[in-house]
Amino acid sequence: MKYLKTGIQLTVALWVVGSLFSVTAQVVDDAPIKINTVLLNVPVVVSDKDGRNITGLKKEDFSVYQEGVKQTIKFFANTEEPMNVAILIDTSMSTREVLGSLKKAAKSFLGILGSQDKGMVLSFDYEITTLSKLTSNIDKLRGGIDGATTTSSIFQEAPVPPGTLYDAIYRVITKDFADAKGRKAIIILSDGFEAGKKISHKEIVETLIESDTVLYPVIFQIRGTAAYFPPNTKSITREQLLSLPGIDYLNGMSVSTGGRVVVADTRDFSTAFQNIADELRKQYVIGFYPTNAEGGRSANITIKVNRDGAVVRSKKTIRLKPRNTDVPKSSN
Repeated sequence: MKYLKTGIQLTVALWVVGSLFSVTAQVVDDAPIKINTVLLNVPVVVSDKDGRNITGLKKEDFSVYQEGVKQTIKFFANTEEPMNVAILIDTSMSTREVLGSLKKAAKSFLGILGSQDKGMVLSFDYEITTLSKLTSNIDKLRGGIDGATTTSSIFQEAPVPPGTLYDAIYRVITKDFADAKGRKAIIILSDGFEAGKKISHKEIVETLIESDTVLYPVIFQIRGTAAYFPPNTKSITREQLLSLPGIDYLNGMSVSTGGRVVVADTRDFSTAFQNIADELRKQYVIGFYPTNAEGGRSANITIKVNRDGAVVRSKKTIRLKPRNTDVPKSSN
């Protein structure tokens, strides 16, 4: 009888516990499912009024605002974050005179890559050629740069086929960098007078807004550049160069990512590469969840730092995705 009583008590206890778990499971099952958006990461460069990069800043030194409303910083990284760099080389006929020195400087740039960093090399003219896939193998990257050659003279006569610069940028962002972790940058080596074959300017701008990739076009003047100068002008200022057709698009695209156009001297590309290398080494990445997000909607953001005289460069517009979406429980 004693054992029977104990058995009955145990059965009742198990039934009660089981009922509690059943009720709990039912409550969770009835609750709406929350789907969180991917954290938005924004690359940031901070410099003083003389253009010298400011390092050593902490998460507490930064503030992020979306449409004027302060956001909570959920992710912060400095130069220890792995880096992914794509080098896009213009190999159209217009660059044949400078390609040798350009390739030499590009190979020296590889020296900034650490053991956890990765690079890739593409050439673009009337087609896109993968010279080296995304890899941490420096020898393969050097070999890829060495493999860049100018386009055959078959297209010297009109009509000249459209370039593929926008297509190359789009491919890197949506394919090669799609699953890459860490910081991302695209360095474009071109005279600036290239566009897209299949991808329009509007499409590439929208892609850049949604991306956390920073764009650094390295622009150099060649003999053909003078044809775009104002009448009776032998040389132009940096501001005038950035306003030339084609180059003005590249300038706007780079600014939208927090990057910038670097004007290079064809006799010394190494200085331009060194400037970019220094900036990438001292870049911060700030991540936050946008508030009141609606899919496909753009929003303005501002990033501030608590340092007198500091200049902050980052993207100003983001494309929002829903942070939380209620998904009704299945009726099945």
